[in-house]
Amino acid sequence: MTQRIHRLIVDCTSRLFSAYGVVLRPANTFGDAAPVTIDPLDSNLAAAAIELRGVRSGPRPSPPGRLLFVSSFELVAKSRPPHGHDTPLSTTSAGDWIYVRDWTRELTNQLAGSVTNHLAGSGAYFSPRQPAALNAAAARLEMRSLGGVNVRFVSDDKRDVYVVLALPPEEDRPSGARLSGAGEVAGPGSVVMLDGDDDA
Repeated sequence: MTQRIHRLIVDCTSRLFSAYGVVLRPANTFGDAAPVTIDPLDSNLAAAAIELRGVRSGPRPSPPGRLLFVSSFELVAKSRPPHGHDTPLSTTSAGDWIYVRDWTRELTNQLAGSVTNHLAGSGAYFSPRQPAALNAAAARLEMRSLGGVNVRFVSDDKRDVYVVLALPPEEDRPSGARLSGAGEVAGPGSVVMLDGDDDA
């Protein structure tokens, strides 16, 4: 199933960012581990993680999965909805960082929704929880401990995006079911910003 999961991450991530005007190309193929080096002191890193709670009927619920999104302030700012593109964002502005942090969480939320919709089409049911924004040190720890399928993307302006999807062992195995077809993702103008204080 890991090859299917790799394809699923590529499809969902590419479609989501394309809806916001950012072209991402996968930089690694299935079986080719994406080298990841996260500097825990990188003040420009934007990341979020979200738990995918297993949903199963019966006495024993499925163990949770997890999705991790890691990129940079600049790429997340570039992907923001069109109505805000006339004003550049700056890494030196606390207000801009709040916006980018919240938008990182929302992108991760939308990506998790797309991924879980596709998984449901093959009989694996997960419910995304509230995403948490991560600083560079937390993202590095998460990346080291998570495992799962890791896909590295590169944007046209040479900025990296990493998406890691870890599913419980019983969901991460071949099955006769195929992934459902490409689903719709929320497009510009249909954004629901998250609030709350779930950051790590």
